[in-house]
Parts: sequence; C-alpha cells; structure tokens
Amino acid sequence: MDLIPEDKVNGADNGVCEKDAFNNVNVVTRISYLSKMAAVDIEFNDVTYSVPIPRESKTILRGLSGQFKSGELTAILGPSGAGKSTLLDILAGYKYRDIGGSININGQLRNMREFKKISCYIMQNDLIQPNLTVFEAMSFAADLKLGRRKSKSQKCAIIDEILRTLRLIGTRDTLTNRLSGGEKKRLTIALEFVNNPPVIFLDEPTTLDIKIFSSQNDFRNLPLADVIEISTGDYGFDLIEQMITCVNTKLPLLPILRSKSEFEFDKKNPKILWIDQFGTLVKRMVMQICRNRNYMYLKILLHIFLGIVIGGLFFNMGNDGTKALFNFGFCFACLIFFLYIPMLPVLLQFPLEIQIMKREHFNRWYDLSAYYWALTIVNIPIQLGFAVLYLLMVYFITGQPLELHRSSMFFSTCFICAFIAESIGYNIASVFNAVNSIFAGPALTCPLMLIAVQDFGDPRPLPLYRTIPMYMSYIRYGLEALTTAMYGHGRQRLYCPPEEIYCHFSSPKEILRIIGQETPPNFWLDLTALFVILFISRGILYYLLKQRVQPNRTFQMFQIIGRLIKRNL
Repeated sequence: MDLIPEDKVNGADNGVCEKDAFNNVNVVTRISYLSKMAAVDIEFNDVTYSVPIPRESKTILRGLSGQFKSGELTAILGPSGAGKSTLLDILAGYKYRDIGGSININGQLRNMREFKKISCYIMQNDLIQPNLTVFEAMSFAADLKLGRRKSKSQKCAIIDEILRTLRLIGTRDTLTNRLSGGEKKRLTIALEFVNNPPVIFLDEPTTLDIKIFSSQNDFRNLPLADVIEISTGDYGFDLIEQMITCVNTKLPLLPILRSKSEFEFDKKNPKILWIDQFGTLVKRMVMQICRNRNYMYLKILLHIFLGIVIGGLFFNMGNDGTKALFNFGFCFACLIFFLYIPMLPVLLQFPLEIQIMKREHFNRWYDLSAYYWALTIVNIPIQLGFAVLYLLMVYFITGQPLELHRSSMFFSTCFICAFIAESIGYNIASVFNAVNSIFAGPALTCPLMLIAVQDFGDPRPLPLYRTIPMYMSYIRYGLEALTTAMYGHGRQRLYCPPEEIYCHFSSPKEILRIIGQETPPNFWLDLTALFVILFISRGILYYLLKQRVQPNRTFQMFQIIGRLIKRNL
C-alpha cells in the first residue's frame, strides 16, 4: 500500500518500469518529482464490526487479520456483500467507532489523527468536482495539497507527469462531466497522487482478471473466480478449512517488528495556510458557477418570468388607495418568492456536493471552516444579483413609492429573507439526500407561512401558545418589516382615483390597523430579528456539516434510527 517513488537527483530522469493496472501494458512510469516517504506497514488483528438492526445486530466482519507491507500492492478479494468496502472503511479510518480488534502501524497501535496525515482513501463512488477540466481539477488539487511549496510551473510538471502515468493526458482539457467511467476512476486516483501519500486505499479501482493463487497442495493454479467460489462455501466447508490451513502454512502472518519511524510526511507536506485554502476554494467555486451557464441562464429567465407574472398580478397597486390590501398581498408574495426560489436549487444540488466535500475533507484537502466560509462568501453576490433583478422589475411594475428610504428598507428585508431561505435549504440538504430534501423542504417550510399570518385581520390578541410559534417564523418579521417600509414612517394618504367616491384604505394607519397592527411595527427590531435568525441558521449549517464529516454519538444515533425506519418502510 506504500508508494516508494524515486528521488529527483540533479535533474536526473529516473524511471521505473511497472505494469499498468489500468491498460495492462508495460509503460515507463516517471515519478522523479516525488520525494521518498518513510515506509509504512499496516497490521490488523481480529477486526470485528457489527451494525444494529431491529432487536439484534448484524455482524459484518468476524475476526479478520492481515497485513499490508510497505512497497507492495495488496488486493482484498471477495464476492459482492462480503464486507470488502466495510473493511477498507475501517482500515482507512472512515469508520472508527464500535470496532473490535486492533490495527497497528509499524508495530504500534494506530493513532487515528496521525494516520490520516499519511494516508488517503479513494472510495468506490467516482465523485469528482463538476464543470472543471481534468487539468483544472488537478490544478486545484495541487493548490490545496501543495500550497506555496511548489511554483506554478512545478505544479504543471507534476500534473502532466501524473496524467501521463495514468493515461489521462489525452483528456487534459476535457470536462470531468464528459469523462468515461474508467477515466473518472483514474482521475480520482490522480487527484490523490499529487502530494504522494505513503498509504493509498482504493475501493474497486479496477477489475482484475488474473491468476493469483497457487500452492504446493490441492489449490495449485486455481483461477481467481474458483478461489472466490471456494471461499464462499459453494463447494462445501471442508475445502474452506483446507484453504485456510494451506494459507496459514505457506503464508503465515508474522508480527511486524519494524520500530516506529518518524513519519516525514508532515515535514515535506506541512499544512496549507487557511487563507490559501479559502482562496483556492473560492476560485474553484466561482469557476464552476461561471461554467454552468445553462443553469445561470435558466435562473435569470426564471427571475424575469416570475417578475413579470407577479408584477402583472399586482400592477400599479403600490400607490392606489383602493387596492392597498392587495398590495399587502404583494409583500407576502415577495416573501414566498424569496423562500422557494433560493431554497429549491440548494435542495437538489447540495446533497451531492456534500458527498464530494466529505471525500476531500477526509483526505485532508482543506479544513471544514475554509469550505464553509468559501461557500458562504461565494453565494452572497449571486443571491444579491438575482434578488436585485427581480425586485427592480416588480417594484416599478407594481408602482411602489419611489422614496429612497422605503425602497432601501424593502430591498434589504428581501435580501435577508433570501439568505435565510438559502440557509434553510442548506440545513435540510445537509441531512437528507436529494430526493428526500425536495420533499422535506416544502413540507417543513409551509408551516412557516401559515403561522406567520395568524392574527392578520383580527384585532384580538392571540394566546401565548400561538404567539410564540408565530414569532419563531422569520416570515412574520419579514412581513412586518415590508409592511412598515411601505406604510409606516409617516407616509401620506394614498392616491384615490376620481371615480371612487370613498377610499377607506387610502390612510396608511387604517391599513396597518386592519391587518392587526394598531401601531406600526418597529422596522429595525424586525430587521435585527431577521439577522439573528440568519446567524442561527448559518451556525446550524456549520454544525450539521461538521457532523457529516465527523459525527458524534448523538448524530450517529439519529442516522441509525433513520436507517432503521427506512429499512422497515
């Protein structure tokens, strides 16, 4: 499992002739840029693992033992469902709770924090950042893994060397979305080669079709498929016992006596500065957004279309005293718009993005806080841009008051509500998959709308058990803020058309009274409440993301309960 590369000495061209596992041909693999790392031997003894099911637990691994020696490629073979991926999850540290047995590194009990620094885990699913070319994906990986230790030209040389080694040089300028399955698998491996980790775990990197088992007894030159069939008991348990005896006799597991050596990985690959991680992630996210032009065009058209529709429904009602109550409906419609339009795309896209983030974070590409703040900062101008596009249309079409302080209050309230809705979407999508998120999002947010308007039109005070939930909805604060922006702060009587004999709601105070507000709400208090809700929702998001990459026992319990419920449905 350990990469033993050649050193680069005085620019010498050192090459190693190896068997290419992907193309099954002899190639010269040049890895002269890599520095030799300390040897790492892995030994595991009596490893057990069980998962809870209703009324009992199911044992996945039963007392497994084995060794991965430095400088060797070791394959774990078995039929589907045998527990190969589970064993790799445990050995790589992806699963580290409720595990029996011991795992030693160079003869010493494994320290999980130190082990993660010298290993990487390439999982079975080929999760790659979309909307980037192969070279760009490798460049961002180099920036996140190597930082400022290498110059740009050195990084380019490293990338080209890896791509050539893994037969990806022809796809250098191809978008990752358009790669074949095999090319995606090789790219996921190439991304982890950038900083030369001493230990690499690969879950199903390729399909092997070779004879690997032979002995002096009854199992001479058996094909791989026959070995697997024997091990699963297809030919009786007597042959399994003979195979175990043969393996224990010819290939006994001897304890690794290598003394614990000081890993050089931290010295040659020190941690990248947080600001560099943040800057690289921002650059990558911006590039991906700009590349996804069809999505951006669709959102622009959607905002224009809905702006025209909503503006047409409330056309020129902002200053019309006969239609003031309808204008109140316009304020509510804007809040509904800024609830679902920012939230729904997040529910669809973010569950997949979390899976990629988990893989990258587990392999120590970046800190979670760097990813969180990059995600937050990048989305601010995007949400503001789309919100301004919509608001400029509907504000003028509906004939709202052209007063700077009122329009500023109206716009700022809508901006904050959009950010809150986006945060709600991120919170939901960080817990559920894409399908369940699309269902849970609208289901969980509908009550926010219903409880927000409980006392409108009714001057009688609400009981406490209804008032408390009402003011837990951010839509309530948004609606009060928009209403105050339109009709508070000493606004004059609204225009009454000559054909109307009497305009009862031309008085702003009467409008506020009829919707249940005897005195105008305090706009700044409502705005402060919205900011508090926004900060709380963003804090919850960070907590949920942290639980996705490193869950505590409480979060694990909820995950187990969720799996049990799903299994019983």
